[in-house]
Amino acid sequence: MNLGLRYQNSTKKTLTIEQLKNVQFYFDTLEEQISEGKGLFLWGSNGTGKSYIASILCKQVWSDYRVSSYMVTASEVKDSFIKEIPANKDSSELMRDRILSVRFLVLDDVGTEYRTNSGFFETQFEILLRQRIREKLTTLLTSNVNPKDLISIYGESAVSLMKEATYPIKLVGDDWRGKKV
Repeated sequence: MNLGLRYQNSTKKTLTIEQLKNVQFYFDTLEEQISEGKGLFLWGSNGTGKSYIASILCKQVWSDYRVSSYMVTASEVKDSFIKEIPANKDSSELMRDRILSVRFLVLDDVGTEYRTNSGFFETQFEILLRQRIREKLTTLLTSNVNPKDLISIYGESAVSLMKEATYPIKLVGDDWRGKKV
């Protein structure tokens, strides 16, 4: 799943009432959403639980439906299209291949990756979305960037694909990270 230790203890029970209210419909219809390849686009301020919710969904699709999941940052996606990176430390599979084929993919921190003037990543990102939509593979996106501002980053075509592939949900609230200090 590539979740990392940070999300080891993430469970649906640890979500706040507000967080759960925002995504309850998706949990309730998870099997249907996976079947249709429909994901979420979770966006909002830092620390509102976007990645946390995504990690819980990765665990849920495996525990309830035995559907493989993989969580990766947008920066890691970019790097995987430039060089050969293993999907994980115990695998000969390449990250790029895993990203293209996994049934339930989380692209974390979309819009924050380093981009150049060449437009290479923007093109690869659009190709990735197109392929995943074509194969009905579920993609979940998280971002601090407002969806309307993504057009200036990725272009109209990629944003249109994001709209087709996901339900946008804005998460609001205080930065929970600051509360843990």
